[in-house]
Amino acid sequence: MSEGTAAIIGGEANDTWIRRARANVANAWEYATRAQGGRWDRWEDAHVSDLGSSCPFLNNITLIRPLDEMAAANLATRIDAFFGRQGGGSSLLWSGWPTPDLARHGFNFWGQPPLMVRAVGGDAPDQPAGLRIDEVSDATGLVDFEQILVNGYPTPWLQPFTPGCAFDARVLGGPLRFWVGYVDGQPVSCSAAFVDAEVVGVFMVATLAEARGKGYGSAITWAATSADPELPALLHSSDAGRPVYERLGYRIVTRFDLWECPRKAPS
Repeated sequence: MSEGTAAIIGGEANDTWIRRARANVANAWEYATRAQGGRWDRWEDAHVSDLGSSCPFLNNITLIRPLDEMAAANLATRIDAFFGRQGGGSSLLWSGWPTPDLARHGFNFWGQPPLMVRAVGGDAPDQPAGLRIDEVSDATGLVDFEQILVNGYPTPWLQPFTPGCAFDARVLGGPLRFWVGYVDGQPVSCSAAFVDAEVVGVFMVATLAEARGKGYGSAITWAATSADPELPALLHSSDAGRPVYERLGYRIVTRFDLWECPRKAPS
């Protein structure tokens, strides 16, 4: 792995953060999938969840332990069989450890997103003038969240936007929480958090292109980060988003390997 592999944040070594991150990611997507009637399973080496979505980010495989060359072919066969049972787009495989070359199994390497972590405490960023942040509590707010996720992230697989393309109200009221930022009554930014016993996992931070550069991204990220102020927080960042998160106190500890796994129809 690249930069930050020897870093220690808040006295915790990298392997602790990798364990927390893979558990939080796996459980977040399993929760969303189970709540909405999707398919899921827990294998000894990976947890899988499938919403049958056209968006790869909603169909996931999270490795629970390092993957070696000998085990890769067997895992790829099981992934193809699991996701081939229903329609939808590709899935994404997340690994906190270096992976073998999975291209030989038909997977596409998407890069190494940084795992960033933040210790408990610190001050909230200044709230931009005119921004109101609401936690989503009903179907109407969830539609606003989806709209920003699809158009602001952006998420081209789900465009043009239609309500319910990513989530429905069955995900509300549990450990997966959502926030929307509004300016003049119009949604402009969004974030989500999955809160478990050890950490707050921050997901799906997005701001509309025309609303960027005004502090909305920092403010909406903070809303998710502070979902439980007694817990540290972590997130997977794009390299472009790193400066925003670093200003909030996040630091890179390592990078995950990320692979796209095309959905194959059963033979």
